[in-house]
Amino acid sequence: MSTDASHGALKLQDGGIVGELAIQARELVAVALKNSDCFRLLVDAVLDLEKIESGSMVFEFKVVNLSELKNQALKNNETYAAQYEVVFIPDALLSDVEVMAHPDV
Repeated sequence: MSTDASHGALKLQDGGIVGELAIQARELVAVALKNSDCFRLLVDAVLDLEKIESGSMVFEFKVVNLSELKNQALKNNETYAAQYEVVFIPDALLSDVEVMAHPDV
């Protein structure tokens, strides 16, 4: 089974397509899904590095609002931070700051 198919199967299980799972099974599926996401990001990063080294990487810079980027980064890390009782306290200093960057970074 390919990595994409495995990831898709985990997402279906996590979404309840196979019916109600026991608590321990749900927790295992959640861990496996998180690990699958991390693995996919790692593979994508390695592929990107290879493209950069070969000179074939295409960068598409756009105007990005730093406040929105900061807020998205905080949201993406809320669950991880909560595990360690970390609370993010954002400030509004970046509200009007824009930069040229790749929007997916």
